[in-house]
Amino acid sequence: MQIHTTPFVQATENLYRVFSRYPFNSNMPACPCCVGDEHKRALTSKPLRLLQGEDVERFAFKAVTTWGDVDDLKHFLPRILELAAKGELMVDTFVVLGKLEYTRWQNWKEDEQDAVREFVIQWWEHIANERTYYDRGDFIELYKVIGDIDVMLGKWKVEAKSKSIIVFIEFIYNEFSDLHSYKGELYKLLGREGAYKTTAWALHQKHTLQEAFFYMEETEPYMAERASNALYILEH
Repeated sequence: MQIHTTPFVQATENLYRVFSRYPFNSNMPACPCCVGDEHKRALTSKPLRLLQGEDVERFAFKAVTTWGDVDDLKHFLPRILELAAKGELMVDTFVVLGKLEYTRWQNWKEDEQDAVREFVIQWWEHIANERTYYDRGDFIELYKVIGDIDVMLGKWKVEAKSKSIIVFIEFIYNEFSDLHSYKGELYKLLGREGAYKTTAWALHQKHTLQEAFFYMEETEPYMAERASNALYILEH
């Protein structure tokens, strides 16, 4: 899945630039029970920016815990994040971004923190506006890095004739009632103020849901029905 938006490309380039200060360490310590020679060969089989998902998957799982240290993770981090955002890495988002939390990334150099956060913001913008499904796990993990619900909602451009409406409809199905009642997994993360902001923002999208219903009524009756049901959830 290619992402060609200028902000995403710029954020990606900045990641590589900032983390280029960390060279490849050919003597990375690795647990022999967890990391085989084939994994090591894959990790060095191509230049960093040409590595594919299967080349870095093992390292993405094992980095810092049983393979390499924080500086080693930082060397490969731009490629790992880029592949993850493009859906080309068969590693869950909570594992990829969990490495940031595990290594206390908020104590990293300021430009490194800024580069990671800006990239994840662009990652979220793509998910919100270009995917055709909603994933709570991704929402949670990306929010943990971004840390600002206003930023996330501001990047979510809900439009009746775009993919963003599909993600929004599924979000309403899965999250709105709990957030509105101040309960559930997402509420625990966002807190009362974040939940209030999110539900208020969602309620402002009612007109767009109505427009989506009429737009999809003839060509996508299933989604039109889900839009109608989502509107009912918002109104009740």
